[in-house]
Amino acid sequence: MRWFCSFFALLFVVVVARPVDAHGMMTAYLEITETASGVAVGTWKLPVPSRDVTAEIEGCTRSELANQLPDGQTSQHVYQVTFQCPGSLAGRELKISGLGVTVSEAVVRIALSNGTTASHVLGKRESIWRVPATQSTSAVLARYVALGVEHILTGPDHLLFVLGLVLLVGTDRKKEIAWTATFFTLAHSITLSATVLGVLRVSSAAAEATIAATLVLLALDLGRAQAARRPRSTAFAFGLVHGLGFAGALSEIGLPQGAIAPALFAFNLGVELGQLGFVVAILILFAGVQQRFWGDRMRRVIFLHQAGTYAIGSFGVFWMLQRWVVIMSHRL
Repeated sequence: MRWFCSFFALLFVVVVARPVDAHGMMTAYLEITETASGVAVGTWKLPVPSRDVTAEIEGCTRSELANQLPDGQTSQHVYQVTFQCPGSLAGRELKISGLGVTVSEAVVRIALSNGTTASHVLGKRESIWRVPATQSTSAVLARYVALGVEHILTGPDHLLFVLGLVLLVGTDRKKEIAWTATFFTLAHSITLSATVLGVLRVSSAAAEATIAATLVLLALDLGRAQAARRPRSTAFAFGLVHGLGFAGALSEIGLPQGAIAPALFAFNLGVELGQLGFVVAILILFAGVQQRFWGDRMRRVIFLHQAGTYAIGSFGVFWMLQRWVVIMSHRL
């Protein structure tokens, strides 16, 4: 059984794993800052080198810089664009073109010259956004809850860690799973908030490599006897590290200056909702497997536990080495 699980986990890594950034999100970021002179300067951050994704603002002329420089910290590709507009950007339509399979969405953040900031997520279905003069609190809450849910559900490293916590507790102990998830949420909320607010500063590359290391350590913990495990302590300690990863994504998106606290709360809430939804899905899946497949119940539980453990450890080692190579390449 143990050799079979090892082979299965290794095969899964070889077939499925590919070089990824922190969360594999093919998302573009566009930050536009309006000046009092009627010129707006935009900065594109793209996950791949491409000029296919472009922005147009109603009634404005656009010009782009010829050079394109790699951003060493995020492994994204950055270039600038300027918009010459007769008047304020407020009330004008902004259209994103070129979104597709490679880059599926764009997070747009605009800082108007009057100090107001607004943000929105555009995709193929909704590629046009009218820039608001102000952004309501309810709109901020809805947008950042959605961003939080999307971030956790598109972060395979975070999801594997949550899976590991469920295995660490045991799928039959629903109450303890809830407590463990609460400790994880509390911990990553602390470091997320501290980092975004500027209290804590950590290299994003180092944070992502450390997150991968937590998967390896969690896999080792899963191999210990049940009595020796401390799921709540493990969830809290490693949750502090995962919060740094969440902060990296939120820092790139930015927080609206007039609603920092609601946006931060909403993003945390979205992460928690996505996390709880994933836990429920795991429990339903495991219950179905245990009822429908081979052997007695104890053998099924052991198989699922071992397969999950080896998969978590294998991916953890793979991502840790991959991200360590990125760190070292930037130092050379």
